[in-house]
Order: sequence, then C-alpha cells, then structure tokens
Amino acid sequence: MKKSFLAIICTTLFLVSCTKDKTKASTEPEKTPIADSTSTSTASPAAKNDLIKSTAKDKNGKTLEMTFDNAKNTVTVVFEGNTVTLQGQEAGSGMLYKNDQYELSGKGEQVKLAKEGKTIFEN
Repeated sequence: MKKSFLAIICTTLFLVSCTKDKTKASTEPEKTPIADSTSTSTASPAAKNDLIKSTAKDKNGKTLEMTFDNAKNTVTVVFEGNTVTLQGQEAGSGMLYKNDQYELSGKGEQVKLAKEGKTIFEN
C-alpha cells in the first residue's frame, strides 16, 4: 500500500513538472534602447529607455528605420532618405502613428508605411 501511494505521488509530481509553460523565442523585430542625443549624463535610466530603435526590411531589401519615443508618443521614420515624425494614435491592437501625409501601422512583426493613402513599404 505504501509503495502504491509513493508511486502515485512520484507520478503526480512528474506530470506537474512537465506541464509548466515553456518560454518561446521572440520573433519581434530587434528593438534597441538608445540614449537621446540631447540627454545629459544625469538622465535617469528610465528616460534612456523611452527611445527604442527598430528596423524592418521588405521583400525587395528596402529598409525602414524607426525610432520610437515612448515619452512623447511619437515615432521618427527614415525611409529612402526621407525622415518623418509621426504622432501616436489609439489602435484597437498593434500600433498606429500618423501625420498629415504618412501613416505607420503594424501588429507583431508586420509593419506598413503609407504616404497619402498609398502603401510605400510593407514587410
């Protein structure tokens, strides 16, 4: 009876330990916190993490560079030599940034940049 009870406990512990969630590797685009060039050495670590740089490439090899400023809710986009700053907008899910001409949207790894309603970049 004691051996059966011990076997049941060991089996239960084994099964419980095998059902823990496994951490999946992230497939998000690389995001690197950068320091603001106007900040001083007295800036707090939290302020330095307000800027996040990310890049995306499309199927043709074109690169979209994005610098997100979480403190200002803006993103600065560099695409084909043009630099544009967009203001964050409310989105049901994913991200949405706009100005009068451009719109940057995305969810997960997918990013789309449109100019005057026409898609000019999509990965």
